[in-house]
Amino acid sequence: MSLSAALAAYYALDESSGTATAADSHTNAADLSTVVGTPTAVDPGHVGKARQFSGADVRVTQGADEAAVRLGYDRDWTVAFWLKYNSFAIPAGVECVALERPNEFRVSYTTVGDALQFFIGKDLPGYELVGSFTGVGSDVWIHYVFRFNGTTKRCRLDINTTNVNDATAPTLPGGQNYNNGSASNRLSLGTQADGGIHQMDEVSIWSSATGGGGELDDADVVDLYNSGAARDYAYVSAGGGGGGFQAAWARGSNVMILPGAL
Repeated sequence: MSLSAALAAYYALDESSGTATAADSHTNAADLSTVVGTPTAVDPGHVGKARQFSGADVRVTQGADEAAVRLGYDRDWTVAFWLKYNSFAIPAGVECVALERPNEFRVSYTTVGDALQFFIGKDLPGYELVGSFTGVGSDVWIHYVFRFNGTTKRCRLDINTTNVNDATAPTLPGGQNYNNGSASNRLSLGTQADGGIHQMDEVSIWSSATGGGGELDDADVVDLYNSGAARDYAYVSAGGGGGGFQAAWARGSNVMILPGAL
């Protein structure tokens, strides 16, 4: 599908200063307008500018609920983003949250093997671990794409276009269900624990309230990675493509993670 189809929200995080909002006006379903602490501007980020979240409970959250970004268990959706975290700034034993919609979806990082963790949420408090990935590289920009199929319950994760997870959602203990999205849960970027330092750029969500259209295919994942590396996201540029693979390597802005390193 086109990268612009079913795009529910795109947060370029390009503000150069201030904390009034951490999202600019590219097809945002709901701006991240609730600011806690001081997310600081980073220039350059991976694509244009970026935002850095550091210290205890520094984050930006949706100011209002938006159904288009509810990442429910019965919907097709994709979350894509660039992330760079500082492995030396992770407090021992602390799970630092980079991206979350409470009880629906969470991305966090820990000191255990410099691990990035992906979770999907349950109706009861907590999350179910989809996968924990070590050795992905800290202090460098890495591109993550998580895809969920609401019909088959298939969870796929690509790191710099390399697929590292392709499996059905974990089975829950008896009596528990996955969360299907709630108006009380709002998308949030930042550290919601005591510490950690990370930068985020080009956060995007594809979703569909009725099912279908929100999950990217493999070619979309590659196009998204290449356009981002060439500093021009395909769904922002009228022409799309952003310069493609050759332009990305010519600019020297990529770090490629090989399957054996995961």
